[in-house]
Amino acid sequence: MCGIIAVYRDNQSISEGELLDAMHVLGHRGPDGQGHWINDKGTVALGHRRLAIVDIDNGKQPISNEDNSCQIIVNGAFYGFRKIRRDLELRGHKFKTDSDSEIALHLYEEYDLDFVKHLSGEFSIIIWDQRKERLIAVRDRFGIKPLQYHYQHGNLHIASEAKALFSLGIKAEWDHESLTFATKLQYLPADKTLFKNIYQLKPGHMLIKDHNDLKIQKYWDLDYPADGDYIDLPEHEIAEQVFELLDQAVSNRLDSDRPSAFHLSGGIDSTIILAVHPSH
Repeated sequence: MCGIIAVYRDNQSISEGELLDAMHVLGHRGPDGQGHWINDKGTVALGHRRLAIVDIDNGKQPISNEDNSCQIIVNGAFYGFRKIRRDLELRGHKFKTDSDSEIALHLYEEYDLDFVKHLSGEFSIIIWDQRKERLIAVRDRFGIKPLQYHYQHGNLHIASEAKALFSLGIKAEWDHESLTFATKLQYLPADKTLFKNIYQLKPGHMLIKDHNDLKIQKYWDLDYPADGDYIDLPEHEIAEQVFELLDQAVSNRLDSDRPSAFHLSGGIDSTIILAVHPSH
């Protein structure tokens, strides 16, 4: 896991010291290094604490595109990124690192806001587009990677954890409705946190902030088949397809510059995953 922070202020600037203090709060999420970027006006800032998994030596973030008009920070992993990279290079894109994170930036250049539809993985992404003067934040389809935000009076603050927002001056105040959900139901609504005015970006959603407004839109939902629209297969064929999907899923998650480790709970799920591993 990494730690990411973004600030977009309409009404005031952010100092480098403020940003570094907030990044320090997320140090436990990224012990392998840090990087930051602030625009010339001091109104937009990105911060990244890195846990290095791919391109360990050169994958520092934020990463910029070819003409430095866009910046990206990522917490997460993209599956099948090497093929996507090759396809982008054939289209003329020039990469600065070997990190999987960089493909998201070039996909954004290629497909604009539809870039996320070409990504598979677990991720929180923040992109600053200087040309359009907009900030884009995206959370993966199932909400595996966290992303929380505060928006008030035109000022947007985003981070992997709420305590980084507190470091930026956001008031820490319990949300009693959320506490009731958490204590009685052991559940929080998808957009809520335990703190007032601090929200989670929902899984499968994208946040877009420019000078005019902030909007949040859904980019993905479960695709349920229509009634009766089911494939009727023999049991052994279903089992073969499930194994093929599991085998590919394990392979996707093992593409790393670090050694692999497996956490065994003693149940059948983790044991099956470990059993699939030797083929890779």
